[in-house]
Amino acid sequence: MNFGVIEGIKTEDLYKQGIKFPWQIDEDVPFVEGAESMSELKARVGSAFDRYAKDARRSALICHGGVMRTIAAHVLGLDAKHTFKLVCNNVSSCIYQIHEGSAFVEGLFLNPSELIERAKHE
Repeated sequence: MNFGVIEGIKTEDLYKQGIKFPWQIDEDVPFVEGAESMSELKARVGSAFDRYAKDARRSALICHGGVMRTIAAHVLGLDAKHTFKLVCNNVSSCIYQIHEGSAFVEGLFLNPSELIERAKHE
């Protein structure tokens, strides 16, 4: 995600500037100057995921939780404003089944032990 003028600034320093997280999400308006809006983020990440899905084989995508939420929102067809309502804990995994270039959800935001259990049954 492009954080605009706050890119690279520590959270504690943002709090001192009056910028609190989580910030107010407006689908089409960036939360700070120069940042991308949620709609722009969803379009960019969704497009990249769709390109990946066209030729996907068994593989892993390693990414930040914000991107994980955005992919999930894209696959589920959620509006961009709902993206950060999805709960994604640290070290979460999502499983998507790709069929003829389309992605289907098999598991969202699984913890490591849940992922291991699923792997045992494949």
